[in-house]
Amino acid sequence: MDPAITRHQDKINNILLSGLGSGITVVIIYLIYRDVSNQAISLLSIVQNLLTIFFVYQITDLSLSPFVKDSIAKKFLYGLEFLKILVAMSITVTLQYYLISRPILNQSLRPNYLYIVLLLALPAAVLSRIVYELKLKKQREPESPDTRPAPMLIVQNPIVQSQMHYLILLVSGLLTGGVLLIIHLGKRKLTLMAINLLSNIFLFMCIYFLYQMFDLMDKQWGIKAKNNTIRFAMEFVKLFSAFFISSNALYYLISRPIFYQNYDVNFLFVTLTVSIPAAAIARIIYEMRQAKELALQSRAAQAEAQYNLLETQMQPHFLFNSLNVLSELIYVDPDLACNVTQQLADLYREILSNSKSNFSNLGSEISILKKYIQIQKIRFGDRIKFKCNIGAEYFSVDVPSLILQTLVENAIKHGISPKQEGGDIELTLTPVDDMYELCISNTGELYKPESSGTTNRSNGRNLGTGLQNTKNRLELFYGRSHGFRIYSDDKKTYVSFRVPKEGGFHE
Repeated sequence: MDPAITRHQDKINNILLSGLGSGITVVIIYLIYRDVSNQAISLLSIVQNLLTIFFVYQITDLSLSPFVKDSIAKKFLYGLEFLKILVAMSITVTLQYYLISRPILNQSLRPNYLYIVLLLALPAAVLSRIVYELKLKKQREPESPDTRPAPMLIVQNPIVQSQMHYLILLVSGLLTGGVLLIIHLGKRKLTLMAINLLSNIFLFMCIYFLYQMFDLMDKQWGIKAKNNTIRFAMEFVKLFSAFFISSNALYYLISRPIFYQNYDVNFLFVTLTVSIPAAAIARIIYEMRQAKELALQSRAAQAEAQYNLLETQMQPHFLFNSLNVLSELIYVDPDLACNVTQQLADLYREILSNSKSNFSNLGSEISILKKYIQIQKIRFGDRIKFKCNIGAEYFSVDVPSLILQTLVENAIKHGISPKQEGGDIELTLTPVDDMYELCISNTGELYKPESSGTTNRSNGRNLGTGLQNTKNRLELFYGRSHGFRIYSDDKKTYVSFRVPKEGGFHE
């Protein structure tokens, strides 16, 4: 998996675990504070404070990362880390006062926030220096070339689904802990009906949270069974475990400490009680997942078939155009024709190698492009001038296979070829937010959208085989974010499209 995505998921894991740990520690303090000494409560408070600092820091770090550009992050990395840690500490100290020190230890002093900030500045500076050194070291370490993402078709890529699963798990866990905390904080002020209502909400949220957690564990480490009976059994086991644990949590966390219900739990009775709803819900989820899986398989097969059709249209198109070059040389210059045949064989061998995969890196595509231009120069001579303004640092960027060659071929056919003096072709790359915009321009015949047969080219109408296939392939891989367009100014015609920086796909 891509390192950026892995780091993103690691942050979500850290938020989830630290948030749950902090919330559970607060609940434990509220459950036992009458039976233990203030020293024990202070010790638990320290643990809770450390978990909360880490929790708030991770949330701040994750929230700011989309808005902080790499250039700013490198210049002000230490200052940003200091600010995030100081904010996390200040929020933690405030929560410590209102959640523990004031209601349990009966400390009614008002917090002086200026004094708090000054007091926390020194430890925040020390911690931020440690984090700064660690991040600086990680930035200097080059990433392995084998860690590049494997781009996939939209209907097959699981990355967004995985991120949504983590987000759902985080939100449901926080809501579950939040409802439990509200019950314990307001048990003296809330009516019996309100506590019962909140208890039911806690039960359902706890079931949902545990099921999501078990489901995530099943997807990562569970049995990959194709047998329908086993798959239904797995759904039942996950739901039964969620129901069983939630029922016991309701008793030990709410019924016993708040309603003083001290009966012995009959686990056989609980098992029989939760089995029926667990089986019914498991059946519903199983049927829904079966239907979703069939729909995804159908969409994947349809997308793959469409891609294969586009590719079979493109390969002969390129070969026939290349053979036309040879046919003009055979009678004029046989030796040169023989040389071109060898170049064409080498080029087509590389093209066939790249076409085995849906994607290729930009460096390989530029290599094919340069060989293709050399063959075309035999036909057009100095009428074609090609310039690639892309640095080697971008050669690892993933692009659809043969997409650049198709666009350059179109530029030669419709832009350079009609003009006696020819023209220049230029390839550029520009970072745009989380995408790279690739642009092929030519100074040949200008694109005129008002002329016959070229109307609404950017909308996908009357584009011709090459350009229409290019646009269709981009939509298959990147959805609506590809930004494919054709336009002209007074000097050049431009064809541009966008690809994600992290590879894979965009909706």
